[in-house]
Amino acid sequence: MSDVRVFKVENRLAKVIRLPGGKTVAEAVRGADARVASIRDRCLTSLAAKGVQLQQLAEQAKIDSGAASLAELYATANEMFSIAGAFGMTEAAEAAYRLCDLVDDSPERETINWPAIAVHVDGVRFLCSEAGAQDTPTRAAIVEGLRAVAAHCAEG
Repeated sequence: MSDVRVFKVENRLAKVIRLPGGKTVAEAVRGADARVASIRDRCLTSLAAKGVQLQQLAEQAKIDSGAASLAELYATANEMFSIAGAFGMTEAAEAAYRLCDLVDDSPERETINWPAIAVHVDGVRFLCSEAGAQDTPTRAAIVEGLRAVAAHCAEG
């Protein structure tokens, strides 16, 4: 049996705030917001590229149906979920999350619901696109449709 080891992680923010003349919480938050804003455009641009990659991975996974392909599809959708969520793209984040959920359930089922996966991939791609970012009514309709698809898949 191995010994239990406890690691104490240094909280740099707490340390800086406690220093005399250190940053205030408000300054730290403003600095973090500025750093996030500085990478926003690059991150949002990467979503479009990841959308293309997502579609290619879904097509490949459908051909070979292997666990590795499904894992790559899941990982890419999860990355898109993270980026979209970090930048307030709630509909895109929800769609990517639902795709992850659908892919995660697939190995447990006897058959993989490829049409449902394809619909989710298309939805995620649109919601992460520039056109999708501009079209609020369509975003809401897509998310509602993906919710219905996911609910139907959960029943079956």
